[in-house]
Amino acid sequence: MNADLFELRYMYRDGANYKFRGRVIISGTLSLEELNEHLLFGEYFIPEDVGLPDLSPSVRGDDDHDLHEFEEIVRAEEGNPLISADVLLARMKAANRAGWFRKKTNRWPKEERNRLALILRGLHHL
Repeated sequence: MNADLFELRYMYRDGANYKFRGRVIISGTLSLEELNEHLLFGEYFIPEDVGLPDLSPSVRGDDDHDLHEFEEIVRAEEGNPLISADVLLARMKAANRAGWFRKKTNRWPKEERNRLALILRGLHHL
């Protein structure tokens, strides 16, 4: 077992509460508490903003959005790291500082931004 490898587990949950889970191997030590400081509402992140695979469906419906949630970090027996803990944390800080939707909302029409606001309100209450 490599003491420097960890499995970061995260999920995509759509507005109807259907869940899709994923995981990546990271190198270096990182805690959920460190990541949570930089999440939208203390819960959500956009994977493409930090270099993680997007788990949302490629064909989107009314319940779909870009937000994902971290679930846990556990030691990994083996695997090839996708990213280091330091780089991931730096990207999380930068995305939070810049605004999680900065990249996307600049090109979204107003009705899409309004729909996302409704989904966010619904997710926040799940």
